[in-house]
Amino acid sequence: MAFFTASDLAELRAEQIAAMDKSCAVLTPVAGVSDGAGGSTPGTPSSATVVCRVGNPTAQEGVTAERQSQDTDVAITLPFGTLVTRSSEITVGGNTYRVVNDNTIQSNGVAVRALCERTG
Repeated sequence: MAFFTASDLAELRAEQIAAMDKSCAVLTPVAGVSDGAGGSTPGTPSSATVVCRVGNPTAQEGVTAERQSQDTDVAITLPFGTLVTRSSEITVGGNTYRVVNDNTIQSNGVAVRALCERTG
């Protein structure tokens, strides 16, 4: 049984987007393509410019990130459906962040939350 209707999810996602006050560039590497000789050639990275919100990780997210890295600086919230993996980089206002963890596997998500560490 679904907790939210499609209409409910669309409304919640629109509310999240309305609260996103910054723009960011998301760069996500993709797997290499077989060259037919046992090797591979790099795939073309996925890139997107989307709205976002930068904030502190919640207590629960902080515990998850701490298990993976002591360097988690921020939680970046992105529109639902934005492609983000643990190898993604997100640039916001001249600062670049590496994704440490994300919640993209949630079935009824209303936004993507990426826990990130600053790299530059």
